[in-house]
Amino acid sequence: MISMFLLKKINEEKISGDEFYVIEKFRDPHFVTDENGVVKIFATYEEASVEASDCRQGYVISFSG
Repeated sequence: MISMFLLKKINEEKISGDEFYVIEKFRDPHFVTDENGVVKIFATYEEASVEASDCRQGYVISFSG
């Protein structure tokens, strides 16, 4: 099975999930990591959104289902 991810804007009121991640799309797309190179995981959309706003092209993602 192959998975494909598409970015789309959604209404923030409909956001749900247990874990949120930030992807920085600038140059080469990559997950945002901490100073030790570990992928940052956020408990809320709001926390992830703050981190994404610090990126040049940051996106908040969540894997559901």
